Amino acid sequence: MRNPISVHVDEIVVHILEPKGREFVPSGRPIDLRDEDRLRKYFVDHITDSLAASITRAARFKHTEDKATPGICNAILTGATDLVTGSQALAKSLYAILENDQRIAPGDLAVCLYQADNYGDRSFLALLKINPSEVYQRRVVTDDGDQYVEYQLVGDTVFAKGEPLQKAAFVQLRSEDEDYDLLMLDRQTRGIADFFARDFLDVEEAFDASQRTIALFRALMQAHNEVRAIISPDQNNAFDAAVTAVFDSDDVDVDAFVKGLALPDEAKRAVRAHLDASLPDQAFALDRDVVGKILRTRRFGGDHGLRVEVRRDAFEDVIQSVAHVENDPQRPQGYYRIVIHTERWEELR
Repeated sequence: MRNPISVHVDEIVVHILEPKGREFVPSGRPIDLRDEDRLRKYFVDHITDSLAASITRAARFKHTEDKATPGICNAILTGATDLVTGSQALAKSLYAILENDQRIAPGDLAVCLYQADNYGDRSFLALLKINPSEVYQRRVVTDDGDQYVEYQLVGDTVFAKGEPLQKAAFVQLRSEDEDYDLLMLDRQTRGIADFFARDFLDVEEAFDASQRTIALFRALMQAHNEVRAIISPDQNNAFDAAVTAVFDSDDVDVDAFVKGLALPDEAKRAVRAHLDASLPDQAFALDRDVVGKILRTRRFGGDHGLRVEVRRDAFEDVIQSVAHVENDPQRPQGYYRIVIHTERWEELR
């Protein structure tokens, strides 16, 4: 969900939320995108850019009432409610919040269904709070008794990188197999603004520092195990050093970590895939207590029940070399040759 490839926007409905201006203008139909490739790309780029932002956080809905935001979103994703009806209910809920708090900037709520090539036929729901901008013009159109809001981009604008979305939520179909329900973004506060996360979305963060730290460690170990045989000994050592450096720091930026790895692109992609699968959050603080526990020892396993456990601070003294042998005709499948130095070697019961 975090890194979609080739986003496709299916439908967009926009509602005007201006307690001090035009008030509440709900749309009765989606924007017609048939001849609006630039407008479609405008929303696609906003979705892609927001999902890639390191401050976007994974969250869970705290409640699942049908008439509240969590239930409405799930009804849209299951098809129990159409996008227009569901988005009108969402817009009405958000407008009531804006109306009661004059500190909140007015704007529009754009609600759209989208898919991505790397997620098969799964659909996701984007809730985008769009502030007034010179990039587009909007107008209210009445057609065959339906009132709806449409956007027209100004000039040659496709996507204004200088005007990213301030608040957004990206919701997936509710499932007990998922660790989180949505990804949410708020660029205007250090955390997610109370009115957006608590009052409108009714969510809480899905992971704490301890869970993120453990997930990061496991993902990096799994990634290293996958790429160990396809990278050189020097690159393996560099990976080890990079992991150690990450856990020596107080926080981590996953994207910066992967880009900084001295590994071939194929290996980097494998590392990225493991991190994305385990960590929807991309930038976060590490739990120092957890780091101290998980880094105390290094454990390895091999064929026929082989287990090796070494204190991390003694690893380089004990494990002298690790080489993957591929040119032995008697063992064409390849194997690891490990050189261990130890003053004692005893059988344990």
